[in-house]
Amino acid sequence: MTDLNAAVRRIFKEAMEAGNMSVVDELIADDFKTNMPAPAPGKEGFKLVLQAWRDAFPDMKFTFGDVIVSGDKVTTRGSVTGTHKGTFNGVPPTGKRVEVNFIDIWRMQNGKFVENWAQVDILGILVQIGAVPSPSSK
Repeated sequence: MTDLNAAVRRIFKEAMEAGNMSVVDELIADDFKTNMPAPAPGKEGFKLVLQAWRDAFPDMKFTFGDVIVSGDKVTTRGSVTGTHKGTFNGVPPTGKRVEVNFIDIWRMQNGKFVENWAQVDILGILVQIGAVPSPSSK
């Protein structure tokens, strides 16, 4: 049986932070499903989304507040930091540092992640990079 805690940490640290796509091939199912918009379905779509985030924030680092395993699911809560060095959601690089919170749930079947539900503070990122005015600046 796969250790869900270790597997999800590998996705964040080795794939998302370090860009090691062989970890994606090892741990993500071909027919992977996510609630996040992706330019293509399955594992290949996940890789494209991951690469877009890495292009926009190449120095991103994840910090976990909680990693909770229950049955075939693992839930993570934490924050991600990074420097806006590439285009993000159509916004050219600003060089600004961001820090936002996330919560997500991953479901594993037969040793591979098959589903993911993610909540990332995209508005918070857009505010921090100056693409959207801060509510406090009104």
